[in-house]
Amino acid sequence: MNKSQNLKSVSVDNGLWIKRSALRSKSAIWMVGQIHQLSRFLVLVGLFLIFQFLISNFQFTSVFAQTDYNTIKNSHFGASAASFNEGWTNFQDMGVHYMRMPIDLLKGVIVDNFFFTQYDNYVSNGQTYGLIMYGIINPKKNQNGEWPTSTEFASNLKAIVERWDGDGNSDMPGLQYPIKNWEICNEIYYGTKCESDPNCQWKGFTKEMYLDFMEKARTALKEACADCNLLNGAQVSPPSIQIQAEGFSPLKDLIDNKGTGIIDAISYHSYEENLHADQASADFISYGLQDKPVWVTETDMQWEYDKNNSLTQDDNAKLAVRSYVYSLYKGFSKVILATMKASTNDPAPIQWASPLDPSTGSKRKVYYAIKKLIEKIDYFTSVSTASSHNGSTVFAFKFTVKEKPVYVLWATTSQSVNLSLSSSNVTSVNVTSSVPSDESGTFTTYQVNAQNGTATLDLSPIAIYVEEIISEPTTNNLTILKDGTGSGTVISNPAGISCGEDCTE
Repeated sequence: MNKSQNLKSVSVDNGLWIKRSALRSKSAIWMVGQIHQLSRFLVLVGLFLIFQFLISNFQFTSVFAQTDYNTIKNSHFGASAASFNEGWTNFQDMGVHYMRMPIDLLKGVIVDNFFFTQYDNYVSNGQTYGLIMYGIINPKKNQNGEWPTSTEFASNLKAIVERWDGDGNSDMPGLQYPIKNWEICNEIYYGTKCESDPNCQWKGFTKEMYLDFMEKARTALKEACADCNLLNGAQVSPPSIQIQAEGFSPLKDLIDNKGTGIIDAISYHSYEENLHADQASADFISYGLQDKPVWVTETDMQWEYDKNNSLTQDDNAKLAVRSYVYSLYKGFSKVILATMKASTNDPAPIQWASPLDPSTGSKRKVYYAIKKLIEKIDYFTSVSTASSHNGSTVFAFKFTVKEKPVYVLWATTSQSVNLSLSSSNVTSVNVTSSVPSDESGTFTTYQVNAQNGTATLDLSPIAIYVEEIISEPTTNNLTILKDGTGSGTVISNPAGISCGEDCTE
């Protein structure tokens, strides 16, 4: 009995001990877990502090921002974002390297670090995706309907330019891509029509004010950044057409009153086929501006749809490519899309012209067409007409890209033409359609044989890209063997052998 009781007692005691041991183990495990979590927390805090130290003492550059600024500033293509929050990957994917950055300056605004915060983020995001900003500064009325004075505007403009000019003085932290081009008073509009239009944003802003603002803006800009460029307030359509429609042209008023030296480059908007390039060029030359770069700072094909709303997305892509090629041939320097993605609240022509579908955000044929255009001809160093060009029914242009020719051709109706190539050594050419064959961006590509430096090509209203394939001629060594006891020298024409001493070529 006692033995049994003792055994039972031992059994119970052992069970209690086991339970207590288990509790102690759980407690120990819990404490170890807490210590582990605390250690992890302290490590994370330490890493965070180290990261903050690095951020404050070093400048980090993204993969895209490491792209050489001095290279991409020579790009011919850009685009506009509909908002500061718009996605950036499409801009990088399309291959554009310029983006518009509009800034409104109201009367009484204080340009300080708080003011710069939003725009610094915009510039930083642009750098991440290889985009250089093109600045647009507009005076705006305050809530009381008062315009800023030209002196106030110029003072704020100077501070803004200084922020992003890249001279190392008061620059944005981490600035990689300086902003060197600034437009003042985008789509400036004045006169009786504006005053009678309740929706005219420039109501109360006179011609005299515009001239005064531009003059003071130039002085302020050059004081902050001597190598920065001032552009006029862009206008829609060539000056001569605006004069016919409105009775005045802000660009002509500016040049007539302030001279050609008031601006460094021309800002211009166009939304139809060929971008009015012929008329615009003629106007600029007549004003003495033939040496000024022309920036088409807003463009798409919306006016074509406005004239004919049965146009398809194939038409949108076809017209965009042809128009941008033609304007670059006419000497325009930059082509900047009006928007990457229109709003569903925009008028139908703007929605139709948008590279991204306003409702779904999906890429349209015009998106892929512009991407292919950039891939083929961006950074070209020269452009001229090609042999088959007649300027009425056949359009043929030769772009020099990386020291090689890229031809762009189309015709008003289907026909065959003979294209003279750069060398008789060209055995064939690669031909690529400028408009994708489907919504996923697939382009038709094929080869055409060449004979005696000429390729016969089938043209249509859809432009094609033509790139040469050169077969290097087969070479063999030629050796002169001298025999006998005579003397003399054997020479070759072309030069290479002078035997005598050099008997092999």
